[in-house]
Amino acid sequence: MTTLSQGRSAGDLVVHMESSEYCTTSATVKGQHTSGTLDLADPVNYPVILSGTQYKLAKSGDEASVVGFIMQGPPIEDLEVDTATKATQPYQILKNPPAILNKDKIPTTDYNGASFNVTTMVTALKTLKFEVRNEATKSTTQTE
Repeated sequence: MTTLSQGRSAGDLVVHMESSEYCTTSATVKGQHTSGTLDLADPVNYPVILSGTQYKLAKSGDEASVVGFIMQGPPIEDLEVDTATKATQPYQILKNPPAILNKDKIPTTDYNGASFNVTTMVTALKTLKFEVRNEATKSTTQTE
């Protein structure tokens, strides 16, 4: 029997944001790879940094520079070195607080499989005034 699975959604990471018009932007993104092509099958909730006016996919070591996350967009396939994604298919990027983020859903590895230091990323996000919380338990037990 085939096991079905659901991909990530922006609601996994973003618990609350005040206004999508203020908190998000549409933009292209670039990778930071130096050879070959880059593939990222599920870019939703992936952290980004800002280089000038260009959003770039964060990689291990960039945690202190993270400015937001991809909220929506197609898979990234065969992205060439120093090339942005297609302007005709922009990505929705969470870039401004006020927003409450679920710490448990911040990615722990980059597109190369290297580990992110989530603690450093959380510190950077809090400096930008994002609120980062551990997800509350979904059920409670009532006792007499």
